[in-house]
Amino acid sequence: MEEKINYINSLLKRKGYKMTYTRGLIVEVFIKNPDKHFTKKDIYLKLKKEGNNIGIATVYRNIELFKENNIIDEFIRKNEILYELKLFSKKIIHAHFICNNYKKIIDYKNTDCSLKIIKAIDVLEKKHDFQITNVDVAFSGTCENCIN
Repeated sequence: MEEKINYINSLLKRKGYKMTYTRGLIVEVFIKNPDKHFTKKDIYLKLKKEGNNIGIATVYRNIELFKENNIIDEFIRKNEILYELKLFSKKIIHAHFICNNYKKIIDYKNTDCSLKIIKAIDVLEKKHDFQITNVDVAFSGTCENCIN
């Protein structure tokens, strides 16, 4: 984990930011839970529960900083904005399936689909002379459990 925090620290330094104690705490939550999705409030409550003296505005500002610097990803589930660790992800490109009934999130990882998306990105970049830096794919509907 320390290696990952050091890497994020070096990314932030190159962009003129410091890895403050608070930023380190927030990053640790994502690193320790690589497959979880959090709201800003989830992060705040988790850190408070662990006994950290941290303000909610500080958490919100730092989440935005991490998002702007491609350290975490943001996606929307119904009326909620969720975040997950983007760096160190073993997923090339993945989609989220979001159940409308009880907000279950399933990460969909399929190499064939990822390769097709990557090919589409290449075509779009060449056709429109554009550099794509992020792809968000989210499907909402009814999961298998709710259908049955």
